[in-house]
Amino acid sequence: MTMLSKRLLSTFKAGDSVLIRSVVRSDRFWLTDPLKPDSTTNVQGGQKISHNDLLGLRSRSIVHSNEPGHSFIATLASTEDYINLSRRAAQPIYPFDASAIVALADLHIDYPDLESPGPPLQFFEAGTGHGSLSLAICSRLHAANCYLDKFGVRGAVLHSIDRNEAHSNVGRKTIRNFRRGIYTKDVEFHLANSPEEWLESETAMQWKQKDPDHQKGEGFLSGAFLDLPDMVPNLSSLAKNLKQDAPLVIFCPSVNQIIDVIKSIKQSHGEIKLSHIRTIQLVPGVGGGLQDWDTRYTTVRNTGEEAVVCRPRVGTRLVGGGFVGLFKKLPNQAVIKTKLLPEVGNETTIETST
Repeated sequence: MTMLSKRLLSTFKAGDSVLIRSVVRSDRFWLTDPLKPDSTTNVQGGQKISHNDLLGLRSRSIVHSNEPGHSFIATLASTEDYINLSRRAAQPIYPFDASAIVALADLHIDYPDLESPGPPLQFFEAGTGHGSLSLAICSRLHAANCYLDKFGVRGAVLHSIDRNEAHSNVGRKTIRNFRRGIYTKDVEFHLANSPEEWLESETAMQWKQKDPDHQKGEGFLSGAFLDLPDMVPNLSSLAKNLKQDAPLVIFCPSVNQIIDVIKSIKQSHGEIKLSHIRTIQLVPGVGGGLQDWDTRYTTVRNTGEEAVVCRPRVGTRLVGGGFVGLFKKLPNQAVIKTKLLPEVGNETTIETST
């Protein structure tokens, strides 16, 4: 059997998270804990689904509870199912929003060269929270670590910090329990009160020493993501530790927070080497600015005729929303000047000295 056919015929294994959905009421569903022999998942009315019955099944199979006559569909939990239904200690960034945030960073990372692998690309996240943004970032970094297990070559790593140990532990669990821990080795979790505190820590210094650019006075981070109540106090330290042209992506509920960041950069008179690229609104919906629609065939109860339903789905919870600011790191030698143009306002010009 070829590797491709093995993947297509994959079955539930220990550690998988499975979505259990009622056959009769498709709006009723439950997420299992990672599958474990002899364990069970509680569903409607105190019924239980045995994990032994799930192990070895293919996704979208029918499974029965411990009470006769009750059938359920078992599917491998999607990222959306997994994040939205997992137990949480912090409000998550919903999966489609997290994907949109990471997409704005435009990360495209190849596998490392085994002959001369070099140091790993390093990325930074402040505000681990539920771990949903960590998961989205790791999905972009994962290909760079394809040689990690066999040859010990690490191509990329995410440093995710949080000041709250409980949140950090939940984020760690979110990564560990997703698809049998596929992204576990793509991220390092740290506790710190602020990005600045961690960037000046002994742990960070050890990671900086891995990057030869740091020895030349350059940054060591290839990108950074912030989900914090106040971004401004950490801008200067973050900017100094970013590589040239590396993205800084900030996510916040209010556009005023992005304005505060832009204002802080302007008032630094060139000390903070960041350029504002764009601001994006994530409108509420199912996340990522998406609107869920109800599209299906149905039978009209009074006439028995078949009809088509095609309309925006109502009665579902609206999630997500917020604003995303994208910034890029300027050269350390850049001289930022602001001049007043008649009838236009301020224009920022950037010059690079050599």
